[in-house]
Amino acid sequence: MQKYPIVINTNTNLKTQKKNIRFEHELLLEIELVKAKKQSFSSWVKQACRNQINQRYNSVESVRTLDDNVEDLVRTDVDATLDNEAKALALYWLSRGLFHQQISNKLNKLEMKTMSGHAWTRVAVRSLCK
Repeated sequence: MQKYPIVINTNTNLKTQKKNIRFEHELLLEIELVKAKKQSFSSWVKQACRNQINQRYNSVESVRTLDDNVEDLVRTDVDATLDNEAKALALYWLSRGLFHQQISNKLNKLEMKTMSGHAWTRVAVRSLCK
């Protein structure tokens, strides 16, 4: 009897996660017109995403300015949106090399609360970033 390994989730590994999305036919044609001939579709999409992210953060003068004025980016009254904003900020700071404790300190300085209404801890930030 032959044994087969069981894969729990084929969409993730240690470094990447697979996202399945659909593209309109017209959009695919436009992409093919503008991307380089030797460039793969996935690398073009990743670069387009990076450009969007850089465009958003480059509208702020510098990373230090973004960190200092981050409260301007998180003005909202909806709890779910606040949690999404907290996650976006946490992931941004994590990508900049901050530790979970430093991120929790920044979120607490902004007076942001967890979904349960508590102050941020390094464990809560770690769970948020998963």
